[in-house]
Amino acid sequence: MEEQGRLGDALDHWRIATAIYPDSIDANERARSLEDRITVRVSELIAEADKEASKGRFRTSGQLLFSALSLQPDNEQLIKRVSAIKQSAALEKVPATPSLTQPGFNDDRQTPQTPFAASEEAETKFQLGVELFGSDKARAKQLFLEALELNPTHLRARAYLQILAEQE
Repeated sequence: MEEQGRLGDALDHWRIATAIYPDSIDANERARSLEDRITVRVSELIAEADKEASKGRFRTSGQLLFSALSLQPDNEQLIKRVSAIKQSAALEKVPATPSLTQPGFNDDRQTPQTPFAASEEAETKFQLGVELFGSDKARAKQLFLEALELNPTHLRARAYLQILAEQE
């Protein structure tokens, strides 16, 4: 798995090995080594994503951050960064001076609000859940539930939860 670049999967297997054989020096060293490699790779992906975002390439930046998330799926900061990138891409499509009748306009502060923020974070969690669906159903289920908390009308998250319920 390591040779194929599937570092997250390899780390999971080494963690299982360390749980079964806690005194195994080899298993512990390999797990620590992989954790270090993953941390470095995530940092590289974030740097690449930042570079792409600075050029206005938000979609590419988001894809790089998704790759980082696949290595560290519990990294809440990465989830928020993906949401922010998606929000930036969505805001590019919003007119610079919205009218008072436009959805997402806050009458109290007279400033445009981002109607996409919760939906974008929900979509981020959903997409990460889909990526993990084949390898970690428990974490995928948790991400689908979190997506529904952010956006109760997220039909695809509901559909995946239905599939999981049927499989159980």
